[in-house]
Amino acid sequence: MKLSTILGGLAAAVFCLALLSSMPRAEEAAHSKPAAAGAKAASTAYPLDICIVTGEKLGEGAVSYSHEGREIRFCCSGCIETFKSAPAEWLAKLDSAIIEEQKAAYPLDTCPITGEGLESMGGAYDIVVDNRLVRLCCKGCEKAVRADAAKYIKMLDEAVIEKQMAAYPAKVCPVAGDELGPLAVNMVYDGKLVRLCCEHCVEGFLAEPAKYIEMIYGK
Repeated sequence: MKLSTILGGLAAAVFCLALLSSMPRAEEAAHSKPAAAGAKAASTAYPLDICIVTGEKLGEGAVSYSHEGREIRFCCSGCIETFKSAPAEWLAKLDSAIIEEQKAAYPLDTCPITGEGLESMGGAYDIVVDNRLVRLCCKGCEKAVRADAAKYIKMLDEAVIEKQMAAYPAKVCPVAGDELGPLAVNMVYDGKLVRLCCEHCVEGFLAEPAKYIEMIYGK
């Protein structure tokens, strides 16, 4: 065998070994896989557990209705017709309820657009984007937020996790009951931090979020 052939084979082998060593092991890749899809779904999921028309709890018979791409949940199909009779009025009521529910746990005291204090322009300007409260210094910042909603929702989620982590009240995953270890998934639901033992519990959480939020934070 020619020396050049042997050297060529050795060079190829070295290249392959270097490539393999730079790739994460399957176990490491599985552990580091983010629950981005699940986290986003939880972050922007419908946050209310009551019907905005009747005020009744949303039980098993609740119905989902899409209005201009926005999901709204009602206790029964009859409430959809009531909503259709005055959608602007009911949307204003829905946004008001979301703002009221999420304001107490809101993590930022500055405008995400300008970085100025929320009171710098005479009082915070509150809007709802993808079922999340976003507080701005003025109405002029609204267009920028709506143009890139995902960016600012992510910013809010990161702020919620950072602010609420130290005082998080649960030691175990509400879905599986397992202790929260180093692989715990941190996500946000209705402006609140939710910690799960692994990404596989995200789906279970989203199936009954009100139940698990109560387990974590109480009534």
